[in-house]
Amino acid sequence: MSTKYTDADIRKMIHRYHIEENLENDKNPEKNENYKDWAYSYHYSILEDYMPDGPGWVGDVLTVIYGDLDTVQNFMIDDGRLIRIVTAYENISSR
Repeated sequence: MSTKYTDADIRKMIHRYHIEENLENDKNPEKNENYKDWAYSYHYSILEDYMPDGPGWVGDVLTVIYGDLDTVQNFMIDDGRLIRIVTAYENISSR
């Protein structure tokens, strides 16, 4: 279990991320409530104080699973905000 973040902290960060990614829906209370419901239904895992073997970002990493294992996003946690980590697979498949 995470010691730095409560479950509520993580859910709020996920909710805020989805609102910020979909700003046009932020004004729609129904959509905002859907994002909140979704944030509380996702599964997640946190790697606290992650440090790779080589040069790279050091800190907390959050993996969010959206229903099935094919729908996963990874985030760095920076001062309570989520910064999405785009994987090499996503870079290749988006071309």
